[in-house]
Amino acid sequence: MLFLSANAARLRRSTGFAVALLLAIASVLISTAPARADCAAGMVPTVDGMCMPRGNTDCGVGRGSCAPGLVCKSGSGCMPIGDVDCGPTRGSCPAGNVCMRGSGCMPAGSVDCGDGTYCNAGSNCSPDGKCRRN
Repeated sequence: MLFLSANAARLRRSTGFAVALLLAIASVLISTAPARADCAAGMVPTVDGMCMPRGNTDCGVGRGSCAPGLVCKSGSGCMPIGDVDCGPTRGSCPAGNVCMRGSGCMPAGSVDCGDGTYCNAGSNCSPDGKCRRN
């Protein structure tokens, strides 16, 4: 009988420990979840607990949202659908254009001269700052 009593006591301790461990894990998971915002009519919660207009695209934690017809840029901000994203610290270029090395946009197929200017397709940049036909 002593054998059964010792096993029962061990089982009770193990069960108590397992319940305590599960409660501790559950409280950590619940406390790290972002608060859900109580949003006004026409607004919906974002992933970081803020509110945005219904129909907007959520850009992610701390990045805001974009209205219909716009998409999220890398980094932050929005740009029109079809634009080319020039990177997180730069703007965007309209469709049919590409980003230049420093800043700015140029037509696709053009040659970037590296000094903020470009030459049209079929031309090269010359040292005097002019474009020369190939």
